[in-house]
Amino acid sequence: MAEDLLHKQFPSYVPKKGEEYMNSLQHAHFRTILMSLKGELMVDIERTVHTMQDEATVFADPNDRASQESDIALELRNRDRERKLIKKIDEALGRIENGISRSGSSDSRKISWAMISPATCSSMPLPRKII
Repeated sequence: MAEDLLHKQFPSYVPKKGEEYMNSLQHAHFRTILMSLKGELMVDIERTVHTMQDEATVFADPNDRASQESDIALELRNRDRERKLIKKIDEALGRIENGISRSGSSDSRKISWAMISPATCSSMPLPRKII
């Protein structure tokens, strides 16, 4: 679902013939996708915080309380995963901004970036919401 929305919102990057690999246009394309994902995750986190504050009811029935606690625990675990994903997105954005590869050196950028084509990056599966 989120994957379909993202691919409709951001078409795949099609490199031109002879275009340098991971040039500024490609960086801008992937930066836009990452920033959009980060924004959506931040909105979800804020929504969860407000929802949990608004729905702080105490049930008299132990089964209802257990269900509520289970729902809260699942929601918190999902938000923790999203928080970790935001950290990875920030790291990827930092690498794009600094032109540094995963290995940490700008000289090896072409080698490490060459391992993944722009078409592959655009078609990678995206995190889906767990319901």
